[in-house]
Amino acid sequence: MMELNIALEFKKLVEHWGMEIEFNDLLKREFWHPVYLELANIAHPDCPMTEEEKVEWIKTICEEENIKHYVIQQDRKESNPFRYVLHQRIQKGKYLMAIQLMEKRKETTQQYGKVLNKIKHFFKH
Repeated sequence: MMELNIALEFKKLVEHWGMEIEFNDLLKREFWHPVYLELANIAHPDCPMTEEEKVEWIKTICEEENIKHYVIQQDRKESNPFRYVLHQRIQKGKYLMAIQLMEKRKETTQQYGKVLNKIKHFFKH
């Protein structure tokens, strides 16, 4: 996962600077990105994985040492209500619920996009 590799490299840099405390909130965000993006990927309607495989994949990601430390064991400041609830589900090990939340969000976004396209098409003609 590229996002995880980016977070790991950033962590190395922060450790090299000796500024882990100062950058702790940013590290939490950086290690949240791989989890969020993988949830988005497996929530895509074309994802060939079964529900059980999706849950196992997210569980595996969340067991990675740094994700466990920065995402699972620490609270994050999150102003976005959807991301806040999603993060809470992940912290509590409710992986299926997190996946279902992301799937519902994708469905809603697609429906909203269709409506906007119809409105845009209406005003172009």
